[in-house]
Formats: sequence, structure tokens, C-alpha cells
Amino acid sequence: MKRTVLILSLLISFNAFAETSGTCGPRSGSGTDDDPYVYADNCKWTLDENGKLTITGTGEMGYHEYYDAPWGHDITEVSISGISSISSLAFVVSPNLTKVDISDSVTTIGAFPFEGDWGLNNISLPSSITYLGEGVFSGTSVTTLIIPDSLMAEEAYFSKLALANSYVRNLICSSEKQSDCSAYLENALEYYTPEGYTGGWPPPSRPLSNKPNISIYIKDGNEIFYNNHWYESLKDITSGNYIKKRIYTIDEAEKLSKKTGNTFRLRYK
Repeated sequence: MKRTVLILSLLISFNAFAETSGTCGPRSGSGTDDDPYVYADNCKWTLDENGKLTITGTGEMGYHEYYDAPWGHDITEVSISGISSISSLAFVVSPNLTKVDISDSVTTIGAFPFEGDWGLNNISLPSSITYLGEGVFSGTSVTTLIIPDSLMAEEAYFSKLALANSYVRNLICSSEKQSDCSAYLENALEYYTPEGYTGGWPPPSRPLSNKPNISIYIKDGNEIFYNNHWYESLKDITSGNYIKKRIYTIDEAEKLSKKTGNTFRLRYK
């Protein structure tokens, strides 16, 4: 009980004195009174009155400790553009965070950036991502995740613990990377959290009967075909923003029939 009160007090104090703008690049200094942390200005942030956090710049984002992010914990939305990385623990314990928009400039997402953000139930990884650290979705409500081809590349790093202690149960990948996605899942399955698990890291293995599902999308030029709908981007799949009244050509219908084993009408409403 004392620990809970202490954590709540910390959150209240941090939020009460949260700043509204600043820098967030790689930090220097030791964090003492005589040598405080200083964050490089290649990365900048602003926080508006509605709790929307905007991060822009170039290069890497600096690392913060578990409770010392200058934007506090009352953020409701995050928009990231220009920078190449999201640091570990960047937005932890932000229960009001419900929306995260990550631009294709980002290639790296560190460990536990959204730990404890249980209000977050939908997130799209950028098509540029090549590094996904431990526990990225730990403590969130995200259940469906689209795996970009870039994360299945030979030189990419997709941590076996990236999905641990999460509710992710549906993985969507391209038809070209389906076998790679299945291989990753088999390799990482032992790190998924058993039902009802409450503590300890890494979490123990969970029953094979609870294995997440894998489904595929098909790329056709700049558009995406998934679950009988056409989309303009992968992000639109999780948002449900499909292209209405999309018309198939005969060649297109034949191609989809061969790839999926289904028969398609020439017009879709």
C-alpha cells in the first residue's frame, strides 16, 4: 500500500511540474546537481494544453529514466516525425495515452517505451522499422500488430521479448514474409505471458494452445489487400479505413484468387 501511495505521489509531482517544450536528443551529464543532464537539440518536443506531445527533429532521441521524462505522464497523444529512434521508457506509465503516430523516419524502438500505457489499444509500426526492443507492447491493450517487411529483413533485430507481457494475439504480415513471421513466432512463443501472470521478468512460457494467430496482407502497387478490403496503407488496416467501392480488374481478381485461394467479384462495395 505504501509503495502504491509513493508511486502516485511521484506521478502527481512530476505531472504538476511538467514543462511544455524542450529538447530530447542524446543526453550528457551525470544527473547530479553539479552536473545535470543536458539533452541535445537535434530532437525537440512540445506539449499542448490537450496533452498532445509532438516530437520532431533528426537523429536519435535521448534516453530518460523511468519517471523523469520532462513531458510528464498526462500525455494523451504522441506524434513523432523526423527522428530515427524512440528511446527506451520514453512514454511509460501514461494511462491516458490513446494515440501514437510514428513517421517512417523511425527505424529503432527501444525497450518498454509504452510500459503501463493501458489506454493504448492501437499502434502502427512504420514501414522503416528495423529494430524492435524488449517489451515494446508490455502493459498496453494492443491486441493486433502489423509486422512490416523491414522488421523481417535479415539485418533487422526483432527481440524475442518484444511481444512479451502483452495482449498481442493477432500478427499480420505480408504474403512474402509469412514464413519468416511464423518462424519468429515459434522462436518467441516461450516468452509470451501466461494467462493471469502478474510479475517478474522475463515472463515464463505460456501454453501452446494460446498461440497467436497469423494472417497475411497482399501488396499490389501502393495499395494493400487484407481480409477482403483494400487499403491505402498498413496504418489504415488497424484504423479500419478501407477504400470503399474499390473495383477489381480481371487480372487483379485472378491474381488475388491464386494467392488466397478465394474467388473475387469484380466489384467490391
